[in-house]
Amino acid sequence: MANLEERVLTLEAQSDRLTLAVDGLRKDVDGLRKDVDGLRKDMDALRTELRKDMDGLRTELRGEMAALRTELREGIAELRTDMREMSRHTDRWLMWLAGAQIATLLAVVGVLTSVLYR
Repeated sequence: MANLEERVLTLEAQSDRLTLAVDGLRKDVDGLRKDVDGLRKDMDALRTELRKDMDGLRTELRGEMAALRTELREGIAELRTDMREMSRHTDRWLMWLAGAQIATLLAVVGVLTSVLYR
């Protein structure tokens, strides 16, 4: 069996090794904290950049949507004008057709009347 001094020396050596291991772990944890803090800063910078990009895209999309709405309104107004013109043209054609039918009917009635009274 080892004497007391040897045991104390062994315990001190183990304590020194544990202290060195704990110091190493502390250094590793500090390094990890620094890495995590760096990653947080990078993420914050990316978020800020992404927000700026998204704000720019939103502004651009709003402008494009406004332009599309204006273009759509103009197209609808143009279509309505074309439809009104087509309606007027159709009305004129139908009036001409009705007039031609009435004229033909009057001519036929006139011929029949002249045949009856001859």
